[in-house]
Amino acid sequence: MYKIKITKETRFIFLFGAILVLCISSVVCLSNVSLGTINSEVNQAELRPKSAGYWNLTGSKILVDDSDPNYNWSYTASTYDWCSGSGTWGDPYVIENVYIDGQSDVPETPGKIHSENCISIRNSIKPFIIRNCTILRSGLEEYDSGIYIRTVQNGIIYNNTINYCGEGVYVDWYSRNITISENIFISDNVTAPAKAIQVAYLSHNITICGNYFFDYYESVSVGGSDNCTVENNLIENTYMKAGVYFGYSDYGKILNNTLKFILVSSGSGHEVSDNIVENCANSGIRISACPNTTITGNKITNCDTGINIMASDNNTIKNNSVASNTAYGIYLDSNTEDSLIYLNQIFDNGIQAYDQGSNNKWDNGSIGNYYGDYSGKDANDDGIGDTPYTIPGIETVKDNYPIWWDPPIISIISPLGNEVFGHNSPEYSLSIEGVPDTMWYIIEGIIGIFSITELTGTVNQSEWEKKGHGEMITLSFYANDSLGYLGFKEVIIWKDLVAPKITINSPTPNQLCGVNSPTFSLTIIEEDLVSAWYTIEGLAGTFLLLELNGTLNQDAWDNVPEGDITITFHAIDRAGNIGTESVTVIKSIPSPPVIPGYNLCFLLGILSFVAIIIRKKIKKS
Repeated sequence: MYKIKITKETRFIFLFGAILVLCISSVVCLSNVSLGTINSEVNQAELRPKSAGYWNLTGSKILVDDSDPNYNWSYTASTYDWCSGSGTWGDPYVIENVYIDGQSDVPETPGKIHSENCISIRNSIKPFIIRNCTILRSGLEEYDSGIYIRTVQNGIIYNNTINYCGEGVYVDWYSRNITISENIFISDNVTAPAKAIQVAYLSHNITICGNYFFDYYESVSVGGSDNCTVENNLIENTYMKAGVYFGYSDYGKILNNTLKFILVSSGSGHEVSDNIVENCANSGIRISACPNTTITGNKITNCDTGINIMASDNNTIKNNSVASNTAYGIYLDSNTEDSLIYLNQIFDNGIQAYDQGSNNKWDNGSIGNYYGDYSGKDANDDGIGDTPYTIPGIETVKDNYPIWWDPPIISIISPLGNEVFGHNSPEYSLSIEGVPDTMWYIIEGIIGIFSITELTGTVNQSEWEKKGHGEMITLSFYANDSLGYLGFKEVIIWKDLVAPKITINSPTPNQLCGVNSPTFSLTIIEEDLVSAWYTIEGLAGTFLLLELNGTLNQDAWDNVPEGDITITFHAIDRAGNIGTESVTVIKSIPSPPVIPGYNLCFLLGILSFVAIIIRKKIKKS
């Protein structure tokens, strides 16, 4: 046996080898990490806003004026840590992670600045971003702003919180290409009863999207500015005035917002689409002195008036849902002309539609609107009511093609309600108003549906046999049209499998009967007896029973010969079950009685008479 001597050199070699193995193992493990995961982490890091620092500028203000070398972007970025960038599209100037409390509610103190505008950007065309900032309590006058933009282009205001300011963001004087997105604006209508976002004075291409507004007097106001878009904003608890207001502006877009009130006034060419407007004490959407406006795809509920058009011509109102508004669904005043209203769903309003204007069209020549109180029919199921819908107002205006689709109306001709059936399944007969696409019936308590193609037929016999005696059975008939509207009608019937039970109290079996027809007395046990009758053996025909006690028909009795006569009594119930019971009696008529010596006396009488006649003739001779 050999012994290995472990020297210092050997120990070093072992230690170096172990370290080498560990290193190789680490490389192998790292090689198993997805390159895509690493790249994803890098990309996510690039997408995250810069967070190099956090700056509390309470009591101070930020002013960037690119026309003043002492306040321009270059100076600001090189002087202050909270500003970075070079002002190019690839590297815009960025103001971020700033906290400014303008302290508008704090009394003036020597040496302390109370900010009218917390951040002001002026006279700039360089790309810039203001993001991740918190701005509170700017000056409380109407134009004192959290962020003030004046004669500026190419800016983004993103992901800021701006609370209790006279104006949250004010875009002013010829500003262009500004996007205000995903910010939070909160007020209380007491501290700052003004506007969250104000766009004014010939500004252009301003986009306001994805923001949240709470409790502002007016959330978004666009005045004297064209081609502005307000989109995908959530506006809650707007106080008094509009959630979104456009005034003296053209070609604006108000899209996909959730709010209380939209007001568009004194402009042209606007689009108001796909908004949810609800719970407004005034009109949900009001268009005033704004021709050529398109209002489409909006949902307006629980307002005073859904859509109110005032002094506006050539507007298009289509594909809106206008429901549950107190006064009117859609209202056109006397100065509104040449507007087209069609493809709207108008229902459950105080008055569905009202038109005081002139030459307004409530259909496009082939299709109009749906009205919840339309009283007409659509007999041919083409989706258009067969009679026009009258729009109240000064003139008699009609929607000539109201949208209406009657569900198939089913009438069950047979079976009748509470009709009783026996072993054989009932036949059915239906009539349907409309054009059914598919029809079927179900039997209560039986799994499955039974398709039918005709309006008459017989209920499935094998399924009928599964129902027991005395059961109350509901048959339900259905008809579906091509648009999925469903018609339905049911009838309750009964199943009776027991025939009437007849007991013959009289005549008794083998009772002797003579010339006179026998009397009868019956007992019939049946709750649903329809009729009873009897037959006499050897005679054709039946004899209806009107009473359970009586006398057999005498003429019929006279026509049967003497001997054994079988009389059969019958009874039928409403289910068609027939019960029978028979009795055999004996008919026997005795011969007339004979008087003794009757023939001899008769003969003697005749002989005496002849003798008398002969005697008289002899005397004469």
